[in-house]
Amino acid sequence: MQVERLRLTGFKSFVEPTELAIEPGLTGIVGPNGCGKSNLVEALRWVMGEGSAKRLRGGEMDDVIFAGSASRPARNLAEVVLTLDNSARDAPFAFNESPSLEVARHISRGQGSSYVINGRDVRARDVQLLFADAATGPHSAALVSQGRVAALIAAKPTERRLLLDEAAGTTGLHARRHEAELKLQGAEANLARVDDVIATLAVQIEALRKQARQAQRYRRLGDQIRQTEALLFAARWHAANADAERIAAGLREIERAVAAATEATLAEERHRVEAEAALPALRMAEAEAAAAVQRLSHAREALEQELARVIAARNEAERRRGQVDADLDREAEHLADAEAALLRLENERRGLQLRIEAAEGARAEAAAQFEAAVTALSGAEAGLQEIIEACATGEARRTALERQQRELTDRHSQLQARLADNERQREPLIAALIAPAALAEAAAAVADAGSQLEARRASVLAAAEGSLAAQQREGAAVDRAREAQAILARLQAEADALSRMLAGSAEENSDRPPVLSLLEVPEGFEAATAALFDGELSAPLLPSDREARDVTSGWVALAPLAETAALPAGVHAFAPEIGAPAALARRLGQAGWVDNETAGWELQPQLRPGQSLVDRDGRLWRWDGFTRLAPATSATAEKLRQRNRLAALTGEIDGVSASAREAAELAAAARGAREAAAVAERGAIAELRGSEERLANARAAEAELTRRGLAAETRLAALQDAIGKLGGEFGDIAAQIAETERALHSLPAPELARSELEAARAEAATARRREAEARGALDRLAHEDEARRQRLAAIDAENESWRKQRDGAAVQHAILEDRKTTLAAEIAELASRPTAIAADTEALAETSAKAAARSRDTG
Repeated sequence: MQVERLRLTGFKSFVEPTELAIEPGLTGIVGPNGCGKSNLVEALRWVMGEGSAKRLRGGEMDDVIFAGSASRPARNLAEVVLTLDNSARDAPFAFNESPSLEVARHISRGQGSSYVINGRDVRARDVQLLFADAATGPHSAALVSQGRVAALIAAKPTERRLLLDEAAGTTGLHARRHEAELKLQGAEANLARVDDVIATLAVQIEALRKQARQAQRYRRLGDQIRQTEALLFAARWHAANADAERIAAGLREIERAVAAATEATLAEERHRVEAEAALPALRMAEAEAAAAVQRLSHAREALEQELARVIAARNEAERRRGQVDADLDREAEHLADAEAALLRLENERRGLQLRIEAAEGARAEAAAQFEAAVTALSGAEAGLQEIIEACATGEARRTALERQQRELTDRHSQLQARLADNERQREPLIAALIAPAALAEAAAAVADAGSQLEARRASVLAAAEGSLAAQQREGAAVDRAREAQAILARLQAEADALSRMLAGSAEENSDRPPVLSLLEVPEGFEAATAALFDGELSAPLLPSDREARDVTSGWVALAPLAETAALPAGVHAFAPEIGAPAALARRLGQAGWVDNETAGWELQPQLRPGQSLVDRDGRLWRWDGFTRLAPATSATAEKLRQRNRLAALTGEIDGVSASAREAAELAAAARGAREAAAVAERGAIAELRGSEERLANARAAEAELTRRGLAAETRLAALQDAIGKLGGEFGDIAAQIAETERALHSLPAPELARSELEAARAEAATARRREAEARGALDRLAHEDEARRQRLAAIDAENESWRKQRDGAAVQHAILEDRKTTLAAEIAELASRPTAIAADTEALAETSAKAAARSRDTG
């Protein structure tokens, strides 16, 4: 298959429908960064079945849909369509009817993606297998992305095996094999689960039988328990009657005692009522006396509290008077300190003013000396600067010329060495030029290798077609063999299941199998047979010696009846239809079957004693009028159908086994032919690779000769050009060296400039020293004058502060004197209060004693 076109709509940056034609040969896509080149490769991988959004540089699969821009809204759909050329008919069988394949993948935002091949919906797995058969896919080594080469170099053996499988074209076969193995494992797991279910059902059936036996035993024991409980309850009833009579006699005695106690209680109650009638007046008098005592107690407590407050207030007033005396002494000290400080500051201020007036003349003289020193320093520094600039200019000129002379001399030596070196390199380059005959010989070798390669390619193509045809034949044969094996396995599984089910029911009594296992019922008579016997076929055959003690029911073979009544006209005899043991002869001889329900109803009145009618659907009409319109037990009919089905399966299995063996032989033959074709294809591919290697070697040799010739010619031309340029530059350098030497000889001697510079520097240093001394004297006088003026300002501030302190101390002294007088009057008043409180307390005590005595008399 060959890719022809790639059409994108709404995929990443391709918002509008875009179609890319991929012609035979090499197709290149060129553009600046961010134009969408990588998006085309990712579109190929996406349509081939890529399921990982991270491999597509996204966080989720919806990220492949155009997300919108500043000028265009986002899309909700994206589609990529890949058109393949299938003219060689090498696609999988399901898609090989068309000469071209159109593989499309659609995605809707939030709904997932879908795949379509030629307009038919397919699974993602089908698309992946399609490209895997073509030795490509979303993870193919042919799609080389960033970091892919490094990953291939560092690949593990398992990853290299995938590359080899892809190159050999067996990737699709491995994928199909893996899928088939998963299906087989699933089928095996299902069969195992079926076996487990059957085993579980068998265990449950056995458990149910045990439970049935236990239920019968439970019913028997329950009857015995009920009888025993009835006897026990009767004995308890008689004992309870005797206890009831004894308790009734005791009750009568107790009632008489209660009556006597009740009369005594009534007499006492009358006495209590009389006492309660006299009690309210006494309680009222007691309450009034108690209230008077309580009021007097509260008054006494109030007096005691007031006495404590008076004593505390007097103590506090005494403490405050002592504090006022201390404050008066402190304020007197403050007044004395303020007066002394004001006198000291006034004396200091007068001394400072006298020193300031004396320093004015010294400052004027120092300022004149400083001005003269500054003028002398300016003249000395100007002269020094002129000499320094002249010396610096001369030294810089001399230094620049000397440096230029050294550089030109070095450059002259380098050019001379390079000219000599280029002359030495020219001779080998002339000898390294390639002859035209050698180039022609290399071109002929390339053409010969190319013709051999084309022949090998034709051989490989033929071998590949043969191998593909063999693979297709093998695939068809293997599919037929697998179908036959699947049918055979299904039939065998069904037969095994039926055998186990029938064997399980027969093993319940292996010594005496049920009669059901001895019947041969034709197909269609299962329901009729089950209706006729109504579950009695599960009973075994009993021996005629009547010694069977281990079973509770069964069939005994009896001699045929001497006289039997004939069945009504229109009834078919039932005995000829089935094969049964002799023990069932009497029952079968009195049974018949009819074609439909209407016939059964019509013929039932004509039946003789012991006769019965059934139809194929399992309905029953008996001679005594009993009628059953549905089968009594479906298990018997089902077992009969299973036995018939097992017999039919045995024949089918034999036929299918023969077909499976024949299909397996054909598949083995096709596999051998495919392996032979594969060996031939690998041989042709090996020869093709050898031819490709020889062609590559011939082309490399031709390219190497061409490269060497071009390199030699290029280097020779460049060397000739370099020699010419170096010659011209060599002459220019020589002229510049001569000019530099003349400029150096014209410069003055540097010793004269240095002596003038030293003299100017000494003169400037003397002027700087004098100027600094004058500046220091003037600054010192200025600082002293400023310090004196600042001290005068500080003295004025301190005077103001001390005056404020003196005035404040005087005011505070007067306030404290007033407070002392007030406290003396308060203390005198508090000293007289305890005597009055003591008198009130004694009066209250007398009144309280009288009230307490009155309360006791009332109580």
